[in-house]
Amino acid sequence: MAQINWPEALVGFGLGLVPLLARQIYIFVKYVRIPTRRKYLGDWWLYDKSTTGSGSVLERHIRVSYSILLDRLAVKTLDRDQTGASPMAEALQYTGTISGRQGMVRYLFLRDPGSHEKFICYLFDPFYDPIEQTFGLYIALDLQGIPAAGPMLISRKRLSADEATSRLAGDVLRLDQLIR
Repeated sequence: MAQINWPEALVGFGLGLVPLLARQIYIFVKYVRIPTRRKYLGDWWLYDKSTTGSGSVLERHIRVSYSILLDRLAVKTLDRDQTGASPMAEALQYTGTISGRQGMVRYLFLRDPGSHEKFICYLFDPFYDPIEQTFGLYIALDLQGIPAAGPMLISRKRLSADEATSRLAGDVLRLDQLIR
């Protein structure tokens, strides 16, 4: 039986890790130099109109962080107390990602791991940095499982209910209204 040369085995193992670590360091350095991604990092307040037809504004506190391992912006909701939300909507805990810039928009994909609920947003991505708020459109399912779309807003500062309602002018488009 041959003896294992441990120093040589450990050096070989370490050299095998160099390309993997170099890739992660390269991604991190590349990310730090790109301010277009950095402007979304941190805590945000997401506002959208309810799909129930009541017109109430829902508020979600989200945190955007950068995942070095996956090389993307990760999003997670921080609390479950959504102003104006139904008890069913309060139980949703979204996680997801923000895509890279594609034209003038970024896509915000949110999903509740405990249900089938998905929340897709098209965010307007302004050129200036830092941004305090930006608008977009969301597509989600209403409580009956029928697609609905409406205006949404993300803001660095928490807005009052009146201010959020006034900024989200426009109605929610529900498909059940169109197919009747």
